Amino acid sequence: MSLHNGERAVHEFERHPRDGERVLDAATGQVGIIDGQEVLRSTWTDKPVDRRVWLVPPGGGHQWPADPGHLSPAPDPT
Repeated sequence: MSLHNGERAVHEFERHPRDGERVLDAATGQVGIIDGQEVLRSTWTDKPVDRRVWLVPPGGGHQWPADPGHLSPAPDPT
């Protein structure tokens, strides 16, 4: 569990507003489909202190976490 400036963060899972969207993860070079978003919130201020988007490969497979700042829309596979 992360500690930020002495604050203890708690896990909270929120759905990403664009579930199902194809994105390119620049950190891995993989294309994935947004499956959800994890938000870590401070127990003192209730402000978000960290975010992670969960992706799955098109067609199924193992889920992986991605930094939202590394994601961009992926072209359609046409």
